[in-house]
Amino acid sequence: MITPRLTNQEIADIAALCPTVVVGRPGERPAGCSRVHTDDAIGIGLALDHLVGLGHERIAHVSAGDNPGARAREAAYRDAMVRLDLERNIEVVKAAPNQEGGYDGARELLTLTDAPTAIIASNDFVALGVLGAVSDAGLRCPEDVSVVGYDNSIFAQLQPVRMTTINQPRRLMGETAATLLRNQLAGLGTSAVALEPELVARATSGPPPGAKQGAAALG
Repeated sequence: MITPRLTNQEIADIAALCPTVVVGRPGERPAGCSRVHTDDAIGIGLALDHLVGLGHERIAHVSAGDNPGARAREAAYRDAMVRLDLERNIEVVKAAPNQEGGYDGARELLTLTDAPTAIIASNDFVALGVLGAVSDAGLRCPEDVSVVGYDNSIFAQLQPVRMTTINQPRRLMGETAATLLRNQLAGLGTSAVALEPELVARATSGPPPGAKQGAAALG
């Protein structure tokens, strides 16, 4: 088991002692180990495409800490905002990688003059904090602020949260990790596999404020 806090060199030192497969760590692959992870650029891109398709433009990101996963997802957010011609609306708040960090980050975003109508969190735990901050600000989700998490944790799936999030295929990741480990043990060397995540749209994302009223007025 390898914590996200370990450096690439520390993981490489472990891999020099025994066969090692790293699961879920993006960025540069540490020397001597195999890896399976999901493509964060695709995942964050799916989240942004979903929100833009609903009509959002002011979309912010709460980045969870300074680990490789958080850095990869923040970079993916910035790149996707540029791709969608929303570079002018890029807004990132750094937060601790937990529910408290998400709460503090969202509170900061919601005090902006042009507060976001949608927030993408770096993981589902951070997104839970974002939801709490939205509620404590007297706002509704998704009527006033849409929230999208990442990981599709059990917390995102349960009532009453039913969070829109990005699903990582955990079972397939585990099966792939086992295959990569067997390959190492058989002397077949190391390799890396990137799997595609998917969007799971639930109750925390919807059109921005005024969008439904505007559509009704046009009708």
